[in-house]
Amino acid sequence: MKCLFLALPAALPLLCSCTVLSSAVSEELASPREVAELVSQGALEVAPIGSYGRVVTGASAGAQAWFDQGVRYTYGFNQDQAAACFARAALASPDCAMAWWGMAHIFSGVDLNNSEVSPDEAEWGMVAMREAERLSPTATALEQALIAAEAERAVLPMPGPTERAHLDDAYRVAMKALWEQAPDDADVGTLYAASIMSCQPWAYWTSDYEPVERAEEIVSVLERCMELNPDHPGANHFYIHIVESSGEAERGIPSADRLGALMPGSGHLVHMPSHIYVNVGRYDDAIRVNQRAVELDREYMAAYGRPTFYLNYYAHNIHFTAFGAMMEGRRQVALDYVDKLEEVVSEDVIKMFAPYIDGMNALRLHVYIRFGMWENVLAYPEYADFRKASRALRRYARTVALANLGRTEEARRELARFDLAASETPESWTIAFNPSRTVFGLARRVAEAEIYWREGDAGRAIRILQEALGTEHDLIYTEPPPWMIPIRHALGAIQLASGDALGAELSYRENLKKHPENAWSLLGLQQSLTQLGEHKAAEALEPRVKLAWARADVDAPASCYCGVPLE
Repeated sequence: MKCLFLALPAALPLLCSCTVLSSAVSEELASPREVAELVSQGALEVAPIGSYGRVVTGASAGAQAWFDQGVRYTYGFNQDQAAACFARAALASPDCAMAWWGMAHIFSGVDLNNSEVSPDEAEWGMVAMREAERLSPTATALEQALIAAEAERAVLPMPGPTERAHLDDAYRVAMKALWEQAPDDADVGTLYAASIMSCQPWAYWTSDYEPVERAEEIVSVLERCMELNPDHPGANHFYIHIVESSGEAERGIPSADRLGALMPGSGHLVHMPSHIYVNVGRYDDAIRVNQRAVELDREYMAAYGRPTFYLNYYAHNIHFTAFGAMMEGRRQVALDYVDKLEEVVSEDVIKMFAPYIDGMNALRLHVYIRFGMWENVLAYPEYADFRKASRALRRYARTVALANLGRTEEARRELARFDLAASETPESWTIAFNPSRTVFGLARRVAEAEIYWREGDAGRAIRILQEALGTEHDLIYTEPPPWMIPIRHALGAIQLASGDALGAELSYRENLKKHPENAWSLLGLQQSLTQLGEHKAAEALEPRVKLAWARADVDAPASCYCGVPLE
């Protein structure tokens, strides 16, 4: 299955192209029991991670408990553990068709974050699928239909990308028909919505919030599922994903506020509310749920003790915590979670998946820039040769640091080194789902603008940053965002420092539409209003500014440290 560091699409774009355990694909398929015994070795005998479940035919009490846990892990995007739980259910009740369906669902299919099927998984999925089909006559009519739908995408040999897309769409069509037959079954509706999302992963809304393909259908299906069962963990999870980038993230607040309590043992689902919280200005809540998720994932990874795709989600939660802290002015929290990220995502892992995850693991540099830690940037050592994107971002960070120390001639030489490092990064590399060259183009404009600003050409600096806004706007959506410090924070600071308080006010108001109640733009807006002589308006803003900065450990002088006068 696909290996990306979820900034995910948030998230973002970490670990492995194997899942549960490695096993060579045999010329003859293994027996169902052999596959179940192999896969079940990863099952953890832990307390239920939530209370949700679905009664299935032919399951003993023990098998039912394992099946329910598998369903919970499935909705929580922990495919490895879900498969292991379904395997334990199958071993406990070999004649339970739905236990085998569960394994087939994990190994034959994809989800919006995990879009590849390995050879091992294709084999295991086919074995489980055939056993589910063999036992199908003993199941209910609805269970038979679920098995038949899953069979649409369980194939051997493993297909290429084009055929894979056809199979996923065939599964979507089958699930649509089943949803029409069972419109009062929230599980069926949730699986149908997930099947659509998997056919267009993270392509739901344009940057101007227009729906893409079947986005509106996904919304309506999930809203119906939550009418049937407001506490359905899968429906709430997927609803957060579908509305977070819609321009109406507030629609997901009820789901965000209840999801963590529904699945308190699932690190990913405890984290998920933060995708809404950062989009509605609840940064402290985003930090809080991610800190809890990080602890849950740390415990899980220690217990699981083997390579797993789920490391993506662990790293994503750490990254998300650091971003939330950056937006609240909490420097130490941000630095602490950078340390955690560098501990969890080893250099060996980055080397294996550098084209996808290297650039996202240069997080420390963004934190240093966010908090004006120029000397720390300059002291930071060079990355290893294989870290092409990080090496380029280091040159960008050094350019910004040198410019803001007034060393503009050195900054221009460093900018040339950035250009070289960026050109040496392969065009196929990405940073948070975006082409690295696109992100580098944005970095170059910021760096160049700050050089011009420190050279005394504020007008040119402002024009360059205004041009960069279009690139930032068109970046593929992820949370945390691909560009960690909003362009308008630097733009507004330079406008304000150069005497254009009205322009700064407009910049901050626009940024607050995108990042509601963020501390930096509220500060800048208040400073702009004060400079414009609108003292009553500035005073009225004070409660919001105080609340936004209440947990900060820095006394920021401006929305960007580039707005601080040189000494």
